[in-house]
Amino acid sequence: MADKEYPQGRTIHYSGGMESSADKKKKDNYKRAATLIEQGKEGEAIEIFRKTLDLDPTISERAALFVLIGNCHFALGEMDQAASRYRGAESSAKQARDTEGAAAVTANLGLINHVNGELDQALEMYDGALNLERAIGNRSGAATILTNAGLAYWQNGELKASLDNLEQAVEIYKDIEDKDSEKLVAGYAKKVDAEFKEAKAKKEEEPEPEPEPVAEEKEEEPEPVVEEVKAEAPDEKGDGRGAIDRAVEEVLSGSDASLQIRPDVASRIGAGIGPGDVGVLYWRKGEVDKALELYEQVFEIGRETSRRLEEAAAALATALGNVGIMYSLRGDLDNALGYFKQSLTINKDIGHLAGEAEDLSSIGNIYLMRRELEKSLELYTQSLEIERKLGRKWGEANSLGNIGLVRAARSETDEALESLNEALKIFEELDAKAEVQRTSRNIEDIKGKSKVR
Repeated sequence: MADKEYPQGRTIHYSGGMESSADKKKKDNYKRAATLIEQGKEGEAIEIFRKTLDLDPTISERAALFVLIGNCHFALGEMDQAASRYRGAESSAKQARDTEGAAAVTANLGLINHVNGELDQALEMYDGALNLERAIGNRSGAATILTNAGLAYWQNGELKASLDNLEQAVEIYKDIEDKDSEKLVAGYAKKVDAEFKEAKAKKEEEPEPEPEPVAEEKEEEPEPVVEEVKAEAPDEKGDGRGAIDRAVEEVLSGSDASLQIRPDVASRIGAGIGPGDVGVLYWRKGEVDKALELYEQVFEIGRETSRRLEEAAAALATALGNVGIMYSLRGDLDNALGYFKQSLTINKDIGHLAGEAEDLSSIGNIYLMRRELEKSLELYTQSLEIERKLGRKWGEANSLGNIGLVRAARSETDEALESLNEALKIFEELDAKAEVQRTSRNIEDIKGKSKVR
């Protein structure tokens, strides 16, 4: 199996709504770069996306630009550069609580694992991204991830799982009328099915093995277990510590004890981090507990250095929410729920309504993924009430869209369409093209299913 060549998966595209940006320079740059990509000129597209980073993008736009640059590097076969850009996008997507961006980043990082032959890690990432795409109703993204997972299972020799994922992808492509993708993935499924049937037939033809004589059991002394300890690779300074650990120490020893990474520290960690939560440093290493411990240390330092308690508490609530997002990306819904609930408790205590609305929505997402629809609907409704009270139109539309998806899952078609059409109207007023397209697609899907019934 090692010598066999398998098809390569596809990256998830994410634009952050730049194709409809009110900023003409951003919109024009995006369109020019997109045309260059269609022409196979990814190197030139990268330069345009880099220049767009200097146009004061929003956090979500910054995440999208890193995804787009990463996708270009991926197309050029430059996997290390692609991975670096995706990690930069990961930081921005978490900071913005941008579910669509987070799903794209997670799926694309999984694809890097996939290409590198790290199939178990790839499948774990695909699973987390698929949960997010399903939660926001992005069927095209879900189909791409199912295809990539099917290819990973195929490469791993798990033909039944491969076939299951590929067939699910084919059904979605058929529903959304993406005929080219449907034909391509159906071809993969046909090959996997043939291999599966051949392997099954061979197994049935194999003779039953002769029973081996039972040897007399002898007591053997157990071999000593040697635990392998892997030290972190020293960085360029050669002192045995990684740049991440030193950066964390340096931030914590700073006089302001803030949650922001100082520019001189960030520059030594590598491209893609940028200013942001210190915990991102440990997320880069996958050390979730250490990240959370660090946030709690900063919270205590904030109290001791006379920072306003509300500011320190709000910072910790955001940190807890970000850890929750990371767990949800991994598909670990129990841990994600625990962190979101802790964040919600703090935001309620300090009266931070915007944070409370975001936490309610995040918890609602978890319950939606678990198909606990009554709880999910209750939380989205609470979030909607707060968003309306604050006058945050984007949050209002997002909550309405989520409510529509829950109503649809409960077969309440009229109510679902009412909520989604309200959301669509607001997104159109905000000129949020990506959300308009996604919401319109959800409306059409629900209408199509109601006709079938």
